[in-house]
Formats: sequence, C-alpha cells, structure tokens
Amino acid sequence: MRALVELGNHRALSGAGRRAFIIDECGSLTKPAWNSMLKMLEEPPNHLYIMLCTTELAKVPETILTRCYHVALRAVKPNVIEELLTVISDIEGWTVTNDVMAAIIQVSTGQPRKALSILQVVHDAETREEVNRIIALMDASEPLIELCQLLLKGQTAWELVQPLLAKLDEDDFENGLMGAGRYIATVLMRTSNQAAAERAWILIDAMTFPTTTYDKKVHFLSAIGRICFGAS
Repeated sequence: MRALVELGNHRALSGAGRRAFIIDECGSLTKPAWNSMLKMLEEPPNHLYIMLCTTELAKVPETILTRCYHVALRAVKPNVIEELLTVISDIEGWTVTNDVMAAIIQVSTGQPRKALSILQVVHDAETREEVNRIIALMDASEPLIELCQLLLKGQTAWELVQPLLAKLDEDDFENGLMGAGRYIATVLMRTSNQAAAERAWILIDAMTFPTTTYDKKVHFLSAIGRICFGAS
C-alpha cells in the first residue's frame, strides 16, 4: 500500500497525466493498509482517482467511509449479461446452447463476474440439467471459485488465501475438493498455455494427494496447505 501511495503522487505518462486506482475486495485490506492510504484519501492529488470496491461494506472502516462518495451498483440486466456472454463465447469459439445460456443468466443474479466464471466451466454442457449439476458443485460458493482463480494465477500467499477460506461455511467443505477440482480440471483441459497447464496440474495433484482423514474439511485444508506452503 505504501508503494501504491507513492505511485499515486506521480502523474501518469499517458491519459493527460491522470491516474486511477481500482482496489477490488477492499474489505480484505488490513488495518495498516487502511492507515497507509488515509492521507491519500483525505487529500488526493488532482490527477488521481481512487475507487474502492467491495461487497462487504461493513468491513470498511468508518474513517474511510466518511472520506468517500458511496455508489451502490445495481444488478446488471439479463439482456446485458447475455450480450456479454455471447461476445466472450464468440471470442473463445464456444457454441453455447440457449438452455445453457438461460441457466447461466438465471444463476448469475445480475453479476457479470459470476456469469463469466460459470460460463468458463459449463460452456460445453448440452442440457440445463447438466448445467445445474455443475453449478451445484460450483455453488459450493463463490469464494471457492475465487480461491481457485487466485491459485491458478500462482498467488498462494497466505494473506491472500486466508480471507477467502474465512468466507467458506461448513457446508462448503463437503464438496469443496470436488467443486475446486472440477473447476481447475476444466481450466487445464481448455488452456493451451504450458505454464498455466502446469500450474493447474500442480493444483489438481495437491488436491488428490492421499490422506488418512475422513473429515472433508481437514482434507480440503490439507490440500490448500500443500499448495500454499509446498508440503511434500
């Protein structure tokens, strides 16, 4: 955060010198991080725009909220979600049936990111029933999908992984490995990038490592620990 604050003091080399910071999931920032950016929020340079995004407003300190203009985003309309999914499907060369498209739109509840996450996994499904079955695994919860995406990027630092683990409830662990494995396996099969494929395989290997416990939560956390801390 200190590096970000320092960067914000300097004008960009393009865009008439303007600079914009978009901090997603800002509710996960630590207290020292918030303190570091407090002065920047109080007296931002004229060239700097700061956007703090969160779905958990209660986690943002009051001292920060009072220095921000609050914009509540509405759910995106179904026809806009459909247009987005159609564009992405065309770019990727995916043929998505009307039933599958309708199921994705319904489950995404107006959230583009959620719709794209689901599309990536179910685009080759043939029926709504198959989509619902896969989504039931994915619906292990959105934090589980976010966790998979984080690990697939190679971001295994505990301070990044722990907030997502904390969002999982007890029911999520019942099918956690199955849902995560299915998601990562789909990414593995679809990617042509050698490094991305190797990373996905490492994750699957860690998740399928033999264990002597019958507790699914312990098994899941054992796999995550193996990934984050390199246990052998």
